[in-house]
Formats: sequence, structure tokens, C-alpha cells
Amino acid sequence: LQMSQWFGIQGYEFVDLGRFWQYFLFVGLLLWLVLMVNAVWPAVFKSSSAGRQDPGEWHLVMMIVAASVLIACFYSAGFMFNSRTNLAIMDYWRFWIVHMWVEGMFEVFITVIVAYLFVKLGVLESKDAASTSLFTTGVFLFGGIPGMYHHNYFAGTPTMIVAVGACFSALEVVPLALMGFEAQEYMAIQASASKPGAGWLTKYKPILDCFV
Repeated sequence: LQMSQWFGIQGYEFVDLGRFWQYFLFVGLLLWLVLMVNAVWPAVFKSSSAGRQDPGEWHLVMMIVAASVLIACFYSAGFMFNSRTNLAIMDYWRFWIVHMWVEGMFEVFITVIVAYLFVKLGVLESKDAASTSLFTTGVFLFGGIPGMYHHNYFAGTPTMIVAVGACFSALEVVPLALMGFEAQEYMAIQASASKPGAGWLTKYKPILDCFV
């Protein structure tokens, strides 16, 4: 049984990877963090040395760094239990992985990356992108706590509480959609204005449509 826990399967949903391979994955995440920081650090240094002429873009870069650190570090919550841990305690730390790591850190990271790409493409103002990303982060992290209620059906949670959790969980995609609609509207304005050099925007319209 002990060998199975280390090199086979732990038997816990979404964190069923053997502990030995779990450590390997954690090391891989740390290496990924080093690569991310190495790539992003020049942008942080450039923004700070330039006197932060564009605070919105600087905030986006710092949020990318913060989200990368949290993605790498929060996976360590999966090491807080072993084969002899009480099921309630194990499930507590498992929910840290399922909700805080996957639905919290990864969603924040994806949102900020999309916002930064929109800023570089010129279809979104950096200030608006930064405010949307911060608002999204608040929805993900603070709304994620009541958002977990929709998973508590197995514990005899009242239907009303489960419904409240489902509403909070469904609202997590709203800021992303608003950001996509704003970028799409900006592209439509640019195309209708027929400004010189604005024709390249039409090449990215299918990508934005797919995102929205």
C-alpha cells in the first residue's frame, strides 16, 4: 500500500498522482517559475527604470510575476496529507488544490496574460486592462470562497447554499467576457474609421471572436 501511494496512485480525486511523481511535478513548477521570472524580469526593470510612465502595463507585469509565484507555490498544499491522514483533513487540502490552485491562481494568470496581449496588440488601454485584471482577481479569490459551496452537496448542505455557491462560481467568467467585448468593440471602431495601418486588426478578429 505504501509503495502504491508513492509510485502508483494516491486515490484522491484530482490529486491522485503518486507522491514521488508529485514531487517531480513540484520541481517542474519551480523550474517553470524560474523561466517565467527570467523572461518577465527585464520588463519589470524597464518599467521601473522608466519612471513607470505606463503604470497600467507595470501593474500587469507585476501581476504576471505574482500569479506565476502563486502557481508554483500553492501546489505544495498537496503535500499536507499522507496515506494515514483523516479523510476530512485530506479533503480540506485537496480543495486547496482544486479551487485555490486551479480555479484561483491559473484563472488569474490566464486573465492577466490575455489582458497583456490585448494591450500589446493595441486593442485595449493598459489602464483598463489593469483595472479589469484586478477586479477579476478579486472575483476569483474572494468569490471562490462562497463559490466552493456548490461542491458541498455530499455533506447535506441546504439547496439554497449550494445555489449561492453556484452563482458565485458562474460569475467568475464575467470579467473575462467584458474585457473581450471591449477589445472587440475597439477593433470595430478602428476598422470603421479606416485609419492608415489599421487593416492589421482584421487579422486578429477571429482570435478575439473565439475568445469571446
